[in-house]
Amino acid sequence: MESQSHYAVAGIDVHKKMLAVVITNVGQPGDWVWERRTFGTLDSDLRALASWLNEHDVQEAVMESTAQYWNPVWRTLEGQCKLHLAHAQSNRGRQGRKRDFADAERLVRRLVAGELVLSFVPDVQQRLWRAATRARHQLTCDRVRLQNQLEALLEDALRGAERMSDLHRQLLRLLLERLELVEQQREILHQTIAHALEEHSAAIARLIEIPGFGVNSAQQIIAEVGPQAVTFDSAAQLAAWAGVCPGRNESAGVSTSDRCPKGNRTLRRVLTEVALAAIKTKGCVFQLLYRRLVVRLGHAKTIWAIAHRLCRLVWKILHQGISYQERSDCPNTLLAKQRTRRLIRQLQALGYQVQLTPLTTNPAC
Repeated sequence: MESQSHYAVAGIDVHKKMLAVVITNVGQPGDWVWERRTFGTLDSDLRALASWLNEHDVQEAVMESTAQYWNPVWRTLEGQCKLHLAHAQSNRGRQGRKRDFADAERLVRRLVAGELVLSFVPDVQQRLWRAATRARHQLTCDRVRLQNQLEALLEDALRGAERMSDLHRQLLRLLLERLELVEQQREILHQTIAHALEEHSAAIARLIEIPGFGVNSAQQIIAEVGPQAVTFDSAAQLAAWAGVCPGRNESAGVSTSDRCPKGNRTLRRVLTEVALAAIKTKGCVFQLLYRRLVVRLGHAKTIWAIAHRLCRLVWKILHQGISYQERSDCPNTLLAKQRTRRLIRQLQALGYQVQLTPLTTNPAC
């Protein structure tokens, strides 16, 4: 926080139908003097809020990430002053001490003290990419759901075709119409996303080289973290933001839980789907990693560990602009050596003496 004689900061407690706003000059010595006012959430009320903040020459404003209600406030004030979006958990007050204006004042105090956990809010263009890719995924889920409903209804109708009622026919017609509409909307979104991300085709092409990635998953990654992931200074920060790194809950020197923290749900879903596809790619390092870890960790934790490595790999490829390469020309060599040692031990247990003569070419390659 800059130290100036006049530096006004606003705290906004966001609700569905009202906003509790406070303003104070954090640059003045002594106790801060607060100005309080409530606003509605309609467009005219938000414009009045922007005008009121402008009259008081507010340089920074902070609000909580309350559901989706903070979005209109952010869009209205964006560009007028420096905005911060805080996790609601980091601004929680004591039980029985919760009031709207008190919450807004607490936001300002903790922002000045550096005690708030702030969210990453991308620019307008990236937010549009996010909305489009997430809507396409939702339409894909709707298509699968409608296909399953249609299949179940057809199975029920065809097994008793002579008893098919008018209700069955109307339901079939309705499901087919909805499925066709979803397909049309999904195709329109697909073309829109491809056109919007066309300028970042090089980054998408580098991500596709990673085992398990496709065009859709690469586009979703770009929409969530940006074409160069410049917001995150390290791969560890990106993994923590995505929520694919181990958590830590320790007290008195005893770790009670290593459960992963909550992060970006969309990014976690994409990384998990890519990890499931990567372990099925023959000859890649992720398949070998899965076979090595699944015995000790089980399937779910192994997929989570591979998603973590994929997340760090994504940051390195986007941040440094490099391409993916396998560790060696023959990634199955390690697996072949492990199988060879296992077979030798089995033959020795049966009473045989084994002497190996290597071939000129490695059959595992």
